Order: sequence, then C-alpha cells, then structure tokens
Amino acid sequence: MSDFDYFSDLKELHLDGNKLRGKLLSELGNSTSLKHLTLSHNILSGAIPLEIKNLLSGSLIELQLQSNNLEGDLIVEKKGVKVIADCGKTQTNDALVECTGCSHCCVTDGRELECIKINHTYPAFDSPFSSTDLPVSIYAISIICLAYLCSFGLLLIFLLLRNISWIKRRMDSISSDATDSFQEESAYKFLLSRNKIAFTVSFFTILLQTIILFYFLSASDYTSKSSDWVYPLECEAGEECENNKSVECYVWIFVVVIILIFLSSDFIDGLRMMCVGCSTLDRKKVCCGCFSSGNHSSFIRFFNIIPSSNMFDYNGHAKRCGTYFVLKRP
Repeated sequence: MSDFDYFSDLKELHLDGNKLRGKLLSELGNSTSLKHLTLSHNILSGAIPLEIKNLLSGSLIELQLQSNNLEGDLIVEKKGVKVIADCGKTQTNDALVECTGCSHCCVTDGRELECIKINHTYPAFDSPFSSTDLPVSIYAISIICLAYLCSFGLLLIFLLLRNISWIKRRMDSISSDATDSFQEESAYKFLLSRNKIAFTVSFFTILLQTIILFYFLSASDYTSKSSDWVYPLECEAGEECENNKSVECYVWIFVVVIILIFLSSDFIDGLRMMCVGCSTLDRKKVCCGCFSSGNHSSFIRFFNIIPSSNMFDYNGHAKRCGTYFVLKRP
C-alpha cells in the first residue's frame, strides 16, 4: 500500500469487503485529491492514522470505515461530508471510534452490523440537553421537570382564575363526588388519607414511579450512557445504507392516539381534583391533583416527544410496554 505515494491525483478508492487485514497505513493520506474512500467490512485494526483524519479537512467528501476493528477519534468539521464509522454504542459495549460530526454511527450486534443516521437522533451532541460524559441524563431530568412545572403552572392559573366570580362558581359546582371517585385503583388515592402510613406508602410509590420514568427516559437519550436506541439501517459493503425496519407513519399516529386516550381520563381526574382543591383551598387536594396530572402529563409528553425505539422498536415490537403498564397505575 506504500505505492499510494504515487497516486496524488486519485479521486476514488473503494476496497469494501475485501477481507483486508492489518493496520490502516498512513500512506493513504498522501492522496490529497481523494474524494471517496471506502474501506468498510474488512478486518482492519489499530488506530486511525492522523493522515487519514487530515483528509477530512481536505477534498474528501465520503469516508466509510464501518465493520472493522479500527479505534481512535474522528472530527468532521466540514458540512456535507459523509462519514460512517463504528461509533455506535450499546449498554454493554462502548464505541470503538469517538466521532464528532459523523453522519452515521454503526455497532455490531452479534454478527449483524446495524447503523443509525446521527441527525435522526436526539438530543444533539452539541445541545444543552446532551448527557455526553455525564453520569445522568440531562434530557430525562428536563422532561420530568417540564411535566411537573406545567402541572404547577396550571395550578397557578387556577388560583388566579379563582378570583373571577363565574369561574369560581364553576369550580364550586364540581361535585364532591370527584374526591370520592378520585383514582380509586391508584396509590394517588392515599394522598388524601389522614393515615400517615397510607400517605407515606403513596409518596414512596410516586417516588419510585418517577425514578422508573427517569431510567425509561434515559434509554431514549442517545447521548446517555444508558441509551437503548435501535439502529435501523443496514450499510452493506459497496451499497447505500437502507432502512429495512421502518414503521409507517400511520402506525405511529395510531399508537400515540391510543396512548392519549388511555391516559386522558387520569389526567382529567387530576385536573378536577386540582379544581376542587383550589375551590376549597385544600392543600392536600391541590397537591394530589398536581402529582396526578403531573405524572400522567409527563407520560403524555413522553409519547408525543419521543416517537422512537423506546416504546416500539423499528420492527414494531412493544419493547417496554410491560414497563409502561406497571407505571400506569402506581
């Protein structure tokens, strides 16, 4: 491969799937006119040479290194450059290549190579919600806090509207049956109890629910160490990446609608209790309504904001529906 010293005008080099072994030689970096370099699906190992990395700041517009044992880091600063590398990760395996600006990241799952397009993941690595190198998911914490902030924001609006006479009459008209029928099969009901043990059980149940929700959302954070994203693309040697695991848009719409219907009664139940609490200025009922509507609104936001692999993978399998139903009724 040292003969590449003489190929300074070489434009394209495609060596995919040729069972090449050994290290990736730095002499390839002498081909400064190179625009397309594909070395995927080989048995190359070792560190990625600096000379190859420097090509990314030159004329190179395509670099494919996936399905090898190459290690190191890549930085892609130019826009429109297609770089595919083994920068994907799972909960059990770290990425072989640390890549900033790669267009696709791949990971080997068993014997199959699976890839994902980075601009289809979230949050972005350069966003304030990125959890790169952090022990917790900022993204998950933000969504949970946003849900509860919205719930307490509704409470503030109810308290302000209570000063308007006709709205106060509507609040007062809500039957006391709302208290009796509130979350009859849920731990939220115990928040209304005067029994300290029942209240404590309810409080810790809600705390446990929030912790499970946190780990659930962390799995949907691509930048998190606990990310559990599905890699839907297949990038075969010498071929364009194809998505053979896609779910039609109408399926997502159907899933979201069903979930919204499933949760809406609980959310409305919490809002009614909030109204009763604001009408009577009962702190316990107000807090109970906030917790109920807050937790269930977080699920509604979760399913609207995150139409990704975390509830249904790209094969349409319900990966975590069991967890969801456990959380539904704490």
